[in-house]
Amino acid sequence: MSETKFLVRYSVNEGTQQKYLKLLKEFKSLIRAEGLVDYSVYVDAKNKLSFTEVYTFKSEEAFDNYEDDSDERTKILMSKMAEFVVNKTTKYSVIKKVEFETGDK
Repeated sequence: MSETKFLVRYSVNEGTQQKYLKLLKEFKSLIRAEGLVDYSVYVDAKNKLSFTEVYTFKSEEAFDNYEDDSDERTKILMSKMAEFVVNKTTKYSVIKKVEFETGDK
């Protein structure tokens, strides 16, 4: 079972970063999922309008079973957040931690 990360990259409209970060903070307090170990958000060091959300799952199976069973409050919040995102900038990727066998040299 390999740790799996789901990454969502996108840009927000100029001048909206502070409002957007406020919504992200609220979203982080609400997000829950079976097997979700961590949820973090990163801003690009060179482009303050570019964000990456990182969902860390304990295993590939936990990620595969992840469903967005959000409550009404979370859905409303996600809808508000989407208003700040620049169209056609969202990219998704899934990465899995490489597990090395013990004893390998």
